[in-house]
Amino acid sequence: MAKQLHKQIEDDLLKQEVALTYLLVMEGNFPAEKPFEGLGFERHRSLVMTGQPIFKEMDVPLRKNIRPMAWEDLETVAGLMNQPWQD
Repeated sequence: MAKQLHKQIEDDLLKQEVALTYLLVMEGNFPAEKPFEGLGFERHRSLVMTGQPIFKEMDVPLRKNIRPMAWEDLETVAGLMNQPWQD
């Protein structure tokens, strides 16, 4: 599903004449690396993260309405991910 989602994002970027796109993949995440290599991505360099990722799980009463992404959501999700650059 990630490949198709990124393909949708790339299609949207091409329509806007964007010339460069990049991914951040955690080192050792081979299941993520291989599909994107197939899309033409090349390893550029490794990054050293000086921070520590943290999270907080929120107590959201509507949690029962949250579901995993499905194939039919790809276009909508790609649009939401691209929205910050469209504004």
